[in-house]
Order: sequence, then C-alpha cells, then structure tokens
Amino acid sequence: MSKNTENPEKTTEIQKDKKKKFTVNKRKLKYGSVAAAITVVFTAAVVLLNVLVTSLTDRYPLKLDLTADKVFEVSQETIDFLDTLENKVNITVMQDESTLELGSKYDKQLVEVVKKYAQNSDNISVDFINMDKNPNYASKYSDMYKGEIKEGNIVVTSGDKIKVLTANELYNTESYYYYSYITSSKAEQALTSAVMYVTDDNPKTIGILTVTSPSSVQASLDNFRSMLESNGYDIEDIDLMSVQSIDSSIDMIIIPAPLNDFTSSMTEKLSDFLYNDGNLGKNVFYMANYDQNKTPNIDSFLSEWGIEAGEGYIYETDDNLRQVAPVYGMQTYIASSVGQIADEDTYGSMVTDSSLPIIVPASRPLKLLFDSENDRETSVILKTSATSAIIPADAGKDYDISGSEKSEQNVMVMGTKFITDDNGERITSNVTVAGSAFIADYYMLTEKAYNNGEFIINVLNSITGKSNGITIVPKSIESASITISDSQVKILKTVFVFIIPLIVAVIGITVFARRRHR
Repeated sequence: MSKNTENPEKTTEIQKDKKKKFTVNKRKLKYGSVAAAITVVFTAAVVLLNVLVTSLTDRYPLKLDLTADKVFEVSQETIDFLDTLENKVNITVMQDESTLELGSKYDKQLVEVVKKYAQNSDNISVDFINMDKNPNYASKYSDMYKGEIKEGNIVVTSGDKIKVLTANELYNTESYYYYSYITSSKAEQALTSAVMYVTDDNPKTIGILTVTSPSSVQASLDNFRSMLESNGYDIEDIDLMSVQSIDSSIDMIIIPAPLNDFTSSMTEKLSDFLYNDGNLGKNVFYMANYDQNKTPNIDSFLSEWGIEAGEGYIYETDDNLRQVAPVYGMQTYIASSVGQIADEDTYGSMVTDSSLPIIVPASRPLKLLFDSENDRETSVILKTSATSAIIPADAGKDYDISGSEKSEQNVMVMGTKFITDDNGERITSNVTVAGSAFIADYYMLTEKAYNNGEFIINVLNSITGKSNGITIVPKSIESASITISDSQVKILKTVFVFIIPLIVAVIGITVFARRRHR
C-alpha cells in the first residue's frame, strides 16, 4: 500500500464537516431578512416623512417661531386681511431662494415672511426666480411695468396691476459716517401694502402739500407718508404755489402744519378742489400745530367750514389722565392729553383695543363755529377730558395753570358740505382738522401702546371711502431672542419628555418580544 493512501473513514468525516460549514440556517435567514426589510422600510419612511414635513411647512404655517417679536411671522392684521382676498395674487422674488437662505438674517427673515403669504391664503402664490438662469424672465412684465426690474426686487401682480418693491422699501436703515446698516425689517408692511394695492379696485390718491413745516413736524412726515403708502394709498407731492389747480384725480389733500400763511390764491385753489365743479366728493386734512405763525388766510378758509383753530395749547391738569409721551420731532417727552372718541357710533369701531390711548401732544384748541348752516355741518371726532386747560401761546415757564378755566376741548373736528344727487344719495366734501400735527408723530404711529396709527388710518379711510386699513410695526432682528411662553414650554415638555420616550419604549418592547419568541 502506498504511503500517500488516505484513511477512508477520516476522509468521510472531513467531508461531513465541510457539509456542516455550508449548511444554511433557515431560521436565522428568515429573521435576518425581516430585520433588514424593517430597516429599509423605516429608513424609507423617515425620508418620506421628511419630504412630507418639508412640503407641509412650505405650504402651511407649521414652523414654531420662538423669537420675542415673532420676526418670522406675519401679524394677525395681515392674516385677517389675507382672509378677505378674492383675487389671485402672485408674489415673485427676483432672487434664488437658496441664495437668500445663505444670506444675512434679514434675507432669511424675508424668505419666511414671503412664504407666510401663500401659507395664509389659497389665492396667493410665491415664486423665487434666479435671474442669472432666467435672464429674460422680467420681460413678461414689460406691458405692465415700464421701469427696470432688478435682482432682489419683489414683483407683486394681480390681473393687470403690478407693484415692484425694492430693497429700500423692505428695510429701515440708518447711516453712520459713510456706512448704512439695516435697523429693522418692514417687509411685511411693504408686502401687505403691495397686495392691497394690486387688489384694490378703487384706489385712492392723497396729495401732500409741499409746505415749510416746523422741523419738529417735518421729522415725522416721511413716516406718516410711508404709513399711508403701506395702506394702499397713492401719494403725490403738490406745490400749491406752482399748480394752476389741483387735479381732480386727487381724493384728499393733506396740509402738514404750514409754518407760514397761504396766499389767498392758494386757499382759493383748495376751495375749488373741494367744490369740484359742484360734484363735491373731495377732502382736506389740515394738521395744525402750537408753534405755527399767524395764518389769517388759512383761518379764513377754515371758518368757511365752521372751524377755528385757537391760540395756545391744551394741558391735561388731572395727573391720572395726563400721559407723558415721547415726541420724535422734539426728541423729548411731553405732557400730553388723551383724545376721547366723541361719537362712538361713528368712530368707536375704528380702534381694535379701546383700552389703548390716542395721544394728542400740545394740541391747539379747536372750536366749532356752527352745528349746521344751510348745506354745511360740523362734528367733533376727538375731544379731551373736562379737566383740560389752555396754556396761552405767550405763557412763560412760570405760568400758573391752577387758575385757568377747565373744560372739554376739541382736538380733532370735521366740517362738511353736502349735496343730494338724483338718486337721493348724499355726497360730501370734508375738511378735517387735527389740533396737533404730533398726533401723527413717528412715536405716536409706531408705538404699540398707542392707538394713534390705527385710528388715523381708519378715519382717513372712512372719509375717502376706502376700506379699513392696517398698521404694522417694523421688526428688528438685532435683539431677537429665543424666549418661549409657558404654553410652549408645556407643549415641548410633553413632546420630548413623554411622547418621544413613549414611542421609543413601544418600539423597544416590540423588538424585545419578537426576538424572545423566535
């Protein structure tokens, strides 16, 4: 027998061992396959859930804004307005969305705010356009808009109406030497205004007279103008000295506390505007101020409408009623009266929160010369308390007001001329006078603690026949902080302390039970 001949029994054992090594454990294969399938399904479900959540948050307002001033949200006033929309509106941001997302905090805020408009109205669509990839996209607006549409502009359209917003209209800025920097965002103001403008079937135009006003009034005039524009008014500047007449397309003239008197020719142009060839339907809003010079021609014009602006200014003697309010134009605090709505039936609904005051700093006393006279009548809009006194214009610092007569004083009034048309409808022209231009001071209009902005806008809307507007305060992101309310704390606590651990526990018990019974 050869030395290389193997033992047959040993060879058989080796072959058996090899068969054992390659035997498939069908039980393990079964559960291993199930585990792999579960992993694949779970991963796919997570991916699909992520896609779904992303889609839902783009379409619906599901993101939680934890910033103190809700800088990534839109106000309830805007949401309520969007609920009334009946026309289709498109908002096109002429910049790539991803570029804005990677930009400054104000760029990121703009993206979120723009999306909120589509999330809160089915009638609004939002697009982001990369102009480098779509260089001819702006040409689609050439029939509607004759200006140049640039990168970063926002185009708001509805039907054949268009409004193009620039960066200057989206942010408030301040300058420091040679540099400008953003102080707050007014994107919501601009966007809501643009939507109001393109969906307004009967837009109103206000002409602001270019007069020399006291510097304390002039300081806030731009802000007052912006608020009017934000509420859908078209604004034109009018030099009453140079025009032959005021164009009939103007619905209201605003006269911002002229320091000096008008000529008789200028007041005649105002009278002709209000008469409107016998058709009436025109309005003037005259803002007086305590530091104006003598204005006999203006006084004569007002007297025709039954109004007299007295000398001096009103002082509230009751410490509990007097408000010490900041006046931007004077850079100081002024002891101010609170304007009380004289006719609740007419003007009471023009403020949402009646507990907030309407501040009227240093108002001239306004007197009505008659209640009604032929085709004219007068009315009081705002008055002060019965504990108000008048400080004379020439009073010194040591003036003792304790001996002055105290009584209610008018601080906003209206004179009306009316006719009745062939259909029996009453048509009016109105001259409204505010005793203090500071009623529209920057702080008065923007401070949330005051009702001035909302009340003035709604009064002007009522006079011009425009639907009620909204006032929106600019938002600063500089001091944005992650602060949450008690209710938000409870929600987050429930989610992270109870719901998520419970889900994990259920999954763990299920897996344990399945493996134990294999």
